[in-house]
Amino acid sequence: DTHAHDLHQGRIPLMREDFFQQLEAEDLAVTIALIHMDGKRLMGRWSDLTGSPSPLSTDRHRLQYAQEFRGSFGHVGMAGIDEFVTPFIGGATNTPWAPDVLNADYLEAAREQGGIGGFMHPFNGSVATPEAVSVSEIPVDAALGLGEFYDVICYWYDELANAEMYYRLLNAGFRIAATGGTDNFSDVWRDPGPGASRTYVRVEGPVTVDGWLDGIRSLNTFATNGPLLFATVEGLDPGHEIRREAGESGPVHVEVDVASITPVSRVEVIVNGEVVHSEDTRGRTGQFSLEADVPVEGSAWVAVRALGPTSPVVSDSYAFAQTTPVWIVEGDTPYVSGTDVRFLLEAVEAFRGRVAARDRFQRAEDRAQFLARVDSAAAVYRALLREAEGRN
Repeated sequence: DTHAHDLHQGRIPLMREDFFQQLEAEDLAVTIALIHMDGKRLMGRWSDLTGSPSPLSTDRHRLQYAQEFRGSFGHVGMAGIDEFVTPFIGGATNTPWAPDVLNADYLEAAREQGGIGGFMHPFNGSVATPEAVSVSEIPVDAALGLGEFYDVICYWYDELANAEMYYRLLNAGFRIAATGGTDNFSDVWRDPGPGASRTYVRVEGPVTVDGWLDGIRSLNTFATNGPLLFATVEGLDPGHEIRREAGESGPVHVEVDVASITPVSRVEVIVNGEVVHSEDTRGRTGQFSLEADVPVEGSAWVAVRALGPTSPVVSDSYAFAQTTPVWIVEGDTPYVSGTDVRFLLEAVEAFRGRVAARDRFQRAEDRAQFLARVDSAAAVYRALLREAEGRN
């Protein structure tokens, strides 16, 4: 789980040992527990951030504390760090941390410490227009080359909306791992347990927290709130790349293995954000396999997802699993969609207008630095758009 919490002013006086028992009960191999701030209060224990697994960790269950930054334009997680990046919050009115702060600064700081950063519970509700998406900084951060992972699955938010925006980012040429993070408060009785949203990572050798984080960095993941979804493209796991000669095209072979105690209604193969193959799997329970040859012209990315109905064994609105893609590169030109690049550019431009209108900065130089980075992101999209239009 990329995103669990132990303490959040809940009614349950949760000790470290109590929290770890929850992780054992859910049989979580790796849990990243995020220390954060709400208002003026630190949610967690300052001393728990060490950059190493908790002393409670065992050979089967590993807990490591990390940090969540909660800004006005989205929350980001920083895993694998050993020093807090401050302030813990930004854009919070009636607190000492009212000025807006870029999430990008925190994602960079995580990378500088040797950790990884990612997007927590990215979107909820409509993502159909650039204006709707402009409430989030994610298009800015992705253009700046920041963010190793993206929580497609989160208990609180809508997976299909998250996936739609994930596909747009992939279509702009950004390579980001699909992950799942619950965002539960373990001391709050009404919340689900940790592991309601999960990240499965291909790890070479014995499982360690560092190895698990490296697997996310290498894009070898799938995310799920229930179904186990193992998929290969031309025999390659998620995160790999297939090289083709210029002008080479043709179908690719996709193999899928599903294991699930909750019903799975359909399994879909996604190419460049579009469903190119959908298989009705109602009535198929437990473990089952399927395969398909899907057409691919030129460069592309290929991923697989599974969907199912509401279920008492899924702590979410519906069952959902999503793989990180396998990328296919023809010649030296990765796939980029001009339509999606334009969408993201317009979202960044709307985001800039939103930030400028708020004008929540203490100093003119802070405002200038913030907007300059947003302008840099917009310039990336304009360059991508010129390239995409030049190829068409």
